[in-house]
Amino acid sequence: MSYLRRDIEMNLGREIATYQQKLMEVAEGFNEDNVAAFEARLETTRGLRASLAQRLNNLSRVVGGDLNVQVEPFADVSASINSRAAQISSVNSSVANRLLSLTLINE
Repeated sequence: MSYLRRDIEMNLGREIATYQQKLMEVAEGFNEDNVAAFEARLETTRGLRASLAQRLNNLSRVVGGDLNVQVEPFADVSASINSRAAQISSVNSSVANRLLSLTLINE
């Protein structure tokens, strides 16, 4: 069973990293002239996060406990998103808060 757990952890780790990369790209694509389009991209990203969190929870139950997967963004991703959120907050603070909340996988 340990080999199965390692495989699941490795694959989920990759999926989380891919999600975080996508979130960073969404953050970098903010355009203050088209906030509505940005909010639509955030909503799509929220759906990805929800699906990923559900899979993480379901697979944790299947293997009988917590999986050893890093769900926090890597430092460079976090710095990039935080920097962009700071810029976005000067235009629309609620949108910036939504962006930051999407960095949390298990919320």
